Amino acid sequence: MLGPRCRSRAQARGAAAAALNAPRRVAAAQRFGRQAVQRRAAQAAAASLVLMVFVAAAAASSAARAVAAAAATATAAPPLADNTTGATTAEPLAPLEADGGSGGRSTNSSAAPAGGEAGNAMTTRGSAAAAAAAGAAATTTVPPVLRLLPGPCLTSAPNATQFEVFRGCAARAYGIPGLPDFAVYCEDRAQGRNVSYWHEIPLNLTTDPRVNGSTMWVTVEIPRGTNVKIETQTMWPHAPMAQSTLDGMVPPGSPRPLQRLRYYAAGPSLANYGGVPQTWEASDVPDGLTGLPSDNDPLDFIEIGEAPIPVGGVVRVVLLGALALLDRNETDWKLVVLSTRDPRVGEWRDVADVPPERRQQLYEFFRTYKVAEGKQVNRFVLPPDANTTSNATPNATSRPEDWQRAFFGADTAARVVRAKHEDWRRLLSPGGCDTPRCAPLVAAARTDGSIAAAAATTAATATGTGGNGTTASGSAGGAAGNSTAAVTAPAATLA
Repeated sequence: MLGPRCRSRAQARGAAAAALNAPRRVAAAQRFGRQAVQRRAAQAAAASLVLMVFVAAAAASSAARAVAAAAATATAAPPLADNTTGATTAEPLAPLEADGGSGGRSTNSSAAPAGGEAGNAMTTRGSAAAAAAAGAAATTTVPPVLRLLPGPCLTSAPNATQFEVFRGCAARAYGIPGLPDFAVYCEDRAQGRNVSYWHEIPLNLTTDPRVNGSTMWVTVEIPRGTNVKIETQTMWPHAPMAQSTLDGMVPPGSPRPLQRLRYYAAGPSLANYGGVPQTWEASDVPDGLTGLPSDNDPLDFIEIGEAPIPVGGVVRVVLLGALALLDRNETDWKLVVLSTRDPRVGEWRDVADVPPERRQQLYEFFRTYKVAEGKQVNRFVLPPDANTTSNATPNATSRPEDWQRAFFGADTAARVVRAKHEDWRRLLSPGGCDTPRCAPLVAAARTDGSIAAAAATTAATATGTGGNGTTASGSAGGAAGNSTAAVTAPAATLA
């Protein structure tokens, strides 16, 4: 044991040694800290390298799958019947231009995209070279549009419990929504053929005692909540549905920047939207109510139920009313309808029964939806009031406050449908319309056999044999097919 003097000396030496070694310890600590930082940086770099390798491997695997999928698509079974016109190359998604077309359906006589079934997977196909080419070619004239694509549930068959579904054919989607090769055909698997959405699905406008109103079949193009401008391609064989472009559809294999695909720039559709089969808004004669020729397409409808209806779905609806929209001095009727199985079908028997705020929303949407694309507001022809004479010039408006006056009732809408059905019969009859705008429509119907099939459809409806929809005619369940008020066309008129 050290004495006091020794302890004090030892403590002094310890203090001196500590003072001497303090800088060394600080330097060692600094070196250790730097080494720790360097180790952490090295670990992070290694992790990043591993992640990059993983991503590269995943990308390579994805590219391989895409190539395999493209090859499989090119060799897979095409749509039924004579739609084997070749498959277009799917391009990756890119910033898109807004709808700059005429506002009607695409009426280009080019061949329809075809190919194997894509399973409705919401994935992008295409090579890196195609992506670079599309990016280099892309030119955006308006701000990019948010694309609200229909998912798998909206590219499959409608729910037969939720909707009254036509049973004569079923929608089948090819390709991927948002890509140029996307198309939907209505296929009759029992007969192994495609059914024309425009000419072969029956209108079958009837007075239906179940709903105390007029009912008919409609074909859905744009589901509620989406903004992809899918339209019935009236110049393609079998009139399938496909996303339209600003300049019309281009034949498969032709170069086309993807930004030309059309979308609602104003936002999602407020309703289910589509066309009325076996009707034609004649472009060669003035409309009986507006006094202006029409847009050369089937009638449009707006289904105002809450449930979205899939693309290509054929469902039965109640006719409530109509809007007489004018698009660049052409008549473009918008029929207001409601699914026959909507919970409010007993309450809403006329458009006047629809809540005012809902009617105002519809009017304002169709009045202004092209403003987002740099265009003017649309105009509407107003229904005549009690002081209007029969030969008075129709009163057109684009004022927002006129929404309450803009809607025609169910009776007038039914007369419009009957008139447009008669125009459709005339279109397909010999010598019915020989203008340049009519010729491609008739040529497509003759190519796919739609004229003869439409004659059989209307004949079956007239005799009551097509009531269950199993032969592409009549109405589901036969309730509407047996009505004496059904609109029919004798087979002899369609040649």
